[in-house]
Amino acid sequence: MREFFRIVFGVNMVLLALLALSFTVVEPGTGAFVVAVLSLVVIATTLTIVSALLYVDWRGLDPR
Repeated sequence: MREFFRIVFGVNMVLLALLALSFTVVEPGTGAFVVAVLSLVVIATTLTIVSALLYVDWRGLDPR
C-alpha cells in the first residue's frame, strides 16, 4: 500500500507543479481561472489525505 501512496503522492506533486505553471498564464476572473482554483482544491485535498496516510503508515485492508 505504501508504494501506491508514494505513486499517488508523486502524481499529485507533478499536477501541482503543472498547475502552478498554468497560474502564470490564466487571468483572474475568467473561466479558466475558476477551473484552476477548483483543481487546486482537489489536488491539495488529495495531497493532504495521501500525506496523512503515508505518515501513519496506513495499510488499508492488508491483514499483515
